[in-house]
Amino acid sequence: MFSYLRRNFWSRRSLGQRVLLSFIFFIAVVAVCYASAVITTLEYTERGLMTRVMHEEISRSEAALQAGFVPRLPNGYRLYGNLEAGPGETFLEPLPAYTINAPEGFSEFEESPAVFLMKETRSGNVYALELDQQAFEDEEQRIEIFIILSVIGVVIVAAAVGGSMARAVLRPVEELSAAVRVQSQADRYVPLPVAIPDDEVGELAKLCDRAVRDLHEALEREKAFTGDVSHELRTPLTIIRTSAELLELSVQTEKERELVARILEASESMRSLVTLFLELARNEHGAKAAAPENGIEVPVEHRPDNRGATLGHVVGSLRGHWASRAEAKGLVFAEVGFDRHGADPETEPRYPALYLQTVLGNLLRNAVAYTESGLVMLVATPSGCLVVDTGPGIAKSEVPHIFEAYRRASAGTWATGEGTEGIGLGLSIAARLAHRCGWELSLRAPEELASLSKEAAERIDALEKTENVSVGAIFELRLVGTERRRLDEIEGAH
Repeated sequence: MFSYLRRNFWSRRSLGQRVLLSFIFFIAVVAVCYASAVITTLEYTERGLMTRVMHEEISRSEAALQAGFVPRLPNGYRLYGNLEAGPGETFLEPLPAYTINAPEGFSEFEESPAVFLMKETRSGNVYALELDQQAFEDEEQRIEIFIILSVIGVVIVAAAVGGSMARAVLRPVEELSAAVRVQSQADRYVPLPVAIPDDEVGELAKLCDRAVRDLHEALEREKAFTGDVSHELRTPLTIIRTSAELLELSVQTEKERELVARILEASESMRSLVTLFLELARNEHGAKAAAPENGIEVPVEHRPDNRGATLGHVVGSLRGHWASRAEAKGLVFAEVGFDRHGADPETEPRYPALYLQTVLGNLLRNAVAYTESGLVMLVATPSGCLVVDTGPGIAKSEVPHIFEAYRRASAGTWATGEGTEGIGLGLSIAARLAHRCGWELSLRAPEELASLSKEAAERIDALEKTENVSVGAIFELRLVGTERRRLDEIEGAH
């Protein structure tokens, strides 16, 4: 019960509400305990007082009877008795029926008749003194109503006082929260625009300010380093590309032409990555196309324009390179569903081409590197695409860490393929770029392929019969459903 309230009620309240509710609950418990103590004390006092008074009244009445007089009783009292023959025998009424089985001593009857009863046996004579308690009951009810109203009043006052106290106590925290929120949204570090008190909240404010300052300084250093490195790499890349183009004019054999083509291809890939890192360092996030710099003109299909390329366009730009890499390893490079994808180019969503190329390129690089036989497949889905391979798969223990930086699969899973050199950054970069663009990159279980794409599953099943392969890894990139973030945040974030 308490865990349910804590999970579904208490944890959903703000700090101010929790402080207020705690104060009200504390005051209410104290008030109820105090009221219960008052009512218990009243009942105990009433019983003790009535026992003594009625005992004394019976004693006076007995003395009067023994003297041969009729007892004079106060208003509301009636005396009954079963007496042996004597002077008072004719003065008392016999015991009523309800008193016969009543215990000795004081009793209280709340039903008809509503009376206090004192029953005593003295020298063989049984006396029963009755007192109408209606007046006492009325007074008790008035006292109880007053106590209940007092408890309600105390709780109302506690709510008002508690609300005022909660606002006063939490005002510095709210001011600090608002100031940190403004500070965190600034492009550069700015000190907290509030007076810092010399107390626990002030200590927290200093820690927050120091953390934000250190974060901005680290980001500035990272941006400066990335920008400088990317900028400085452009000149040697230009030299490499120009030299390779000149060398291409004088090649003699097919082997030489193939080597020059690989140099040009690698330099083009490096240039695209340099452009990507430079754009990220400038925090432009696709708001502008990359301008010519150092003689390198970024092609339209490589410009990080948020509406620059469809998924089919990006896949087409990757097809030639990765198909040839797959075929060089004896693998089949296949595309499923892209012939039906983008039937209407005017309405098909467009994405930052360079970012999408980098994400898909890293996924394809891993698939080709770690697959020894079978195929590597790009599959179009209603929400984006899949990259499927027939490699050795990924151990369950590796799945939670698959997108961590500098994390590579352990021996016996991926580390069996050729060309798997690297330091474990490919998937980490892909995941971070996808997150930055508002996309979702995830690893799916091999048995989920049939539910993700029936056509792709049939293709794998057909290949399994001839080459004895099965699904290794499935990476799903979800693009649809995140368009609002893509258009609103990539352009103006950070």
